[in-house]
Amino acid sequence: MPRPTQVLVVDDEPLMGRTVRRTLGAQHEVTCFTSARLALEELLSGKTYDVVVCDLMMPEMTGMDLYAALQRAAPAVVPRMIFLTGGAFTASAREFLARMPNLCIEKPFEPAQLKTAVQRMAEQSRGDAAFPAGAPGAASPPGERTNAIQGLG
Repeated sequence: MPRPTQVLVVDDEPLMGRTVRRTLGAQHEVTCFTSARLALEELLSGKTYDVVVCDLMMPEMTGMDLYAALQRAAPAVVPRMIFLTGGAFTASAREFLARMPNLCIEKPFEPAQLKTAVQRMAEQSRGDAAFPAGAPGAASPPGERTNAIQGLG
């Protein structure tokens, strides 16, 4: 029997972390962090995750900052990131979403949308096995991306 998919959730709102855990927990092993800095430390420690679900706008260190730090220090993690956003964007957030290929799901999300997105990402990552932080040879980013991931579910 294959090991459960490892999902890291990074969201400064504890309620959102619990919601994502409830949504995904029956099929996946979910670890939640309310601090992007602590999540970065976890990812750089060598702990492996198949999928990272990350809030875009957080205090102290945003999802965009986490993405940039991982591009430098652990680029294999970056293609496995799925972003969540409440839609209250800054100009820099809009620019970020326009240039990066990762999925972005708007809050409030439909549970089926998140489940489908995570399952697809997990299946893609299974081709590489779970990625250790900084491992070379990550899978390509997902081919499709929309802010609402329409058509999933």
